[in-house]
Amino acid sequence: MERWHLTSKTGISHKIAALALGILASGPVHAQMPLLGPNSPGFGRLRGFQFYGIMSSATYFDNRLSNTQIPQLFTGSDWLFQSSASVGWSRPSKNTNISIGYAPSYFGSLRNPDWSFWNHSLTINTNTPRTLTISPRWTFDFALMTNFTNLNQSLFAPTTLDNIASAPASFDQLAGAMIRQNPSSDQLAPVINGVPVTDSAANVLFYGDRMFMGGVQGTFTYAQSGRLSWMFGGGGSRIQHLTSFGGSSNSSRHLVPYTNNANANVGLSYSLSPRTQIGMNTGTVRTFNRLQDSYANYATVFAGWTLSRRWFLTVNGGAGMIVPLRETYRVPTKVGYMGGTVIGYKTREHTFLVDVKRTIGDNYGIGSNATMSADAAWSWSRPGRSWWISAGSGRQDLGTPGFSNIQAWRSHVSFGQAIGWGFVLNMQYAYLTYNADFLSQAYKLRANAATVGISWTPHAGLVR
Repeated sequence: MERWHLTSKTGISHKIAALALGILASGPVHAQMPLLGPNSPGFGRLRGFQFYGIMSSATYFDNRLSNTQIPQLFTGSDWLFQSSASVGWSRPSKNTNISIGYAPSYFGSLRNPDWSFWNHSLTINTNTPRTLTISPRWTFDFALMTNFTNLNQSLFAPTTLDNIASAPASFDQLAGAMIRQNPSSDQLAPVINGVPVTDSAANVLFYGDRMFMGGVQGTFTYAQSGRLSWMFGGGGSRIQHLTSFGGSSNSSRHLVPYTNNANANVGLSYSLSPRTQIGMNTGTVRTFNRLQDSYANYATVFAGWTLSRRWFLTVNGGAGMIVPLRETYRVPTKVGYMGGTVIGYKTREHTFLVDVKRTIGDNYGIGSNATMSADAAWSWSRPGRSWWISAGSGRQDLGTPGFSNIQAWRSHVSFGQAIGWGFVLNMQYAYLTYNADFLSQAYKLRANAATVGISWTPHAGLVR
């Protein structure tokens, strides 16, 4: 299987017993404001050049900052407006599915017209059979992603767990993807096999209200037998601060100008039974920027169980060590523990996922000894009904010598309704907050936003 993603929607891929990875390029229609495209549910059956639809939304945004170094211009409330269109080309066939989608977007501000800007999204996906021609035992997954985003987009962007919960997959497909790391669903595969980019409310703290994310990830899988498979992966990513709206830039509005990450890992997975999977992963992640240059080496073991026709569970644990090459703040070099669990529940209408984990170091390059994160996602959609609901929440805590009490949290809830003739109404509320102390300077943010949007597609029969 080969996949190429070049997109301006961000995200990260979830790998069991590894650091968080993700891509939010091809979430389902109801995961966020419905910008339709060739990767939306049902649209993959279309052939040739297509106009997928248009979308427009209005957002009330309230931003409260407590950092006195940040000008008051960037605080307070505002009305934001967005309009976008989506076109593309696809060629589905028995052996190969190819799709290309492009979506320009315009963002405008009522209070600050200078903050208005254009954005672009390009997605390219190629899906081939699970066995490559070089050998019937080898599989190759490849993803490429770019993203430009601002604070408002970060509030409403679904996490990897949100996209997994909202994907139209059966219980067996969902459990197989999370336990066996082998997504058989066309909607789950682009989310699971993604680029190592950090997705957290803390991104705004470190990189400011505008940022760029990009990366590449490749994975070879060798099926030694029907039960045993090996995985060899590697890739890299970059996150950086972008010039502020209106062409001005204020260095106090971001703490880290950029961060580069490179990773390599080897793992194996063995099926003890149709309901039980075990395995191990070992690898290294190099993180470097102006503050730090270090390696985080780790080794973990994992196990996953299908508990019933509704529940599945995975657990992992291991150890890792940070090897600094250059550091602004002394980081611990002793061995630290890693661990986590994923709990999933799925019925015909409901999908509920919880992901809790502890990893060594951090993906920002600020010298953390460990990162604690907890995420939850819920999606409700009854077949035959024209409306759906989804919600999600995530929290991240970092222990860092140069900082103290770094806590970031983001939550959102979304309601969607197909109202006929190809129109879809979407309403969403999101909340983001972080608290941090850096060199005796407090950084605090409270942001609330509510948005109402409507989209239209000429392919009305494919919506829901």
